[in-house]
Amino acid sequence: MPRLRLQSWICVGALVAALAVGAAGAAAEEVRAGCDAMDVVAGAGSWIDFSAEPIPAGLFGPGSQAFTGIVPLEGMPIWMLQPDASFRRPDDVTVGAGQEALIQGELTTLNLVSVSPIAIDMGFFVAFFDVIIRIPVDQPALGQWAVRGDAEGLGGTILRDLPGTDPAADSFWDIAYEIEFAETCGCSWTQGPDRSDRLTLAADVPFSFDPPAEAMTFADSSNFFPGGQGGRPDRLPLPLQLDGAVLHLTLELMPDLHLPSLVMGDADYDLDVDLDDFVILKRNFGTLTGATWEMGDFDLTGSVDLDDFVILKNNFGAAPVP
Repeated sequence: MPRLRLQSWICVGALVAALAVGAAGAAAEEVRAGCDAMDVVAGAGSWIDFSAEPIPAGLFGPGSQAFTGIVPLEGMPIWMLQPDASFRRPDDVTVGAGQEALIQGELTTLNLVSVSPIAIDMGFFVAFFDVIIRIPVDQPALGQWAVRGDAEGLGGTILRDLPGTDPAADSFWDIAYEIEFAETCGCSWTQGPDRSDRLTLAADVPFSFDPPAEAMTFADSSNFFPGGQGGRPDRLPLPLQLDGAVLHLTLELMPDLHLPSLVMGDADYDLDVDLDDFVILKRNFGTLTGATWEMGDFDLTGSVDLDDFVILKNNFGAAPVP
C-alpha cells in the first residue's frame, strides 16, 4: 500500500515562460502548474566538495583547522511531511509533440545533511559536526527545465541542453544556500547564504504526463512527472542527477503523492490563507521548539513567532497559483 505523504512544503512565487520550437500544428499537451516533490536517492551519490570552498581555519574557535574534504549527503526534511527538495512551476506551459519548451520556476526547498559527521582537528582534540545544507525560505533558487515532447504526446525528455541554442536555454538551477555545522554537544555555526552554485542536469532524463503506477494523485494536481516514462507499464521515476562545481545531487520524484502547490501561511492545507490559519498560529504563538508547519511555523525555524505572523499577514487572502 503506498505511503501517504502530504506535500506541505513552502512554494513561493516565480515567473514561468514557454518557448515553442517545433513543427507548426503538432499536437500539444498543457503541463499544468504545480510542485515536484523530490527525495534524495539513497546511496546514489549526493555530496558537497569543500576543496573549492574550504571550511576556514578558526571557524569553530581558536586552533580549529581548515576542512577540504568531500562530504556525502542524504535528505533531511525539517519535519516528517516535507520533501528533501521541491521544484515549483507556477504557470501552465504548452509542450507540443516533437516540440521544445522551457519550463521556468524555482527550487523552493532543499534540506540535506551529511551521512556522517565530519571530524575537525581543534588542535588538542577532535570535534565532530553534522553538515546541514538548506535554501533559505526567502531565497528560492531560480532555474528551468528544457524539455522536448515525444511524438506520441505521452511525455518527453528533460534535456541537459537544447541543441543549437544559447546556454541560457539549458536546464539549470542557480542556488544560494546556507550551511550549518551542528556539533553533538548542541553548539552550531552557520555559513551563508553567501555560498552559491549552478546545478546543471548531468544527462537527459524522461518525463511523463501520466503519474507513476503507484502514485496517489488529486484531481487538480499537476500532470508533469520528472523521471516518469510515458506509456510504459511501470512508469517508475528515474534519478535526476544535478552537477555543480561544489554540490552534486541525485534526486527522484516522490512516487506516492503529487499535489497542487500550496501557499505560504496555509496551515490547514485548504488551499487558502484565512482566519482559520490565523487561529492556528495564534493558538501556538510563542512555541519555542518543535513547532511544525501545521502549528504556524511557516519559516521552518522550529518556533512560532512574529516572523511567522508576518508571513501569514503578507499572504492573508491568498490562494494557490493557479
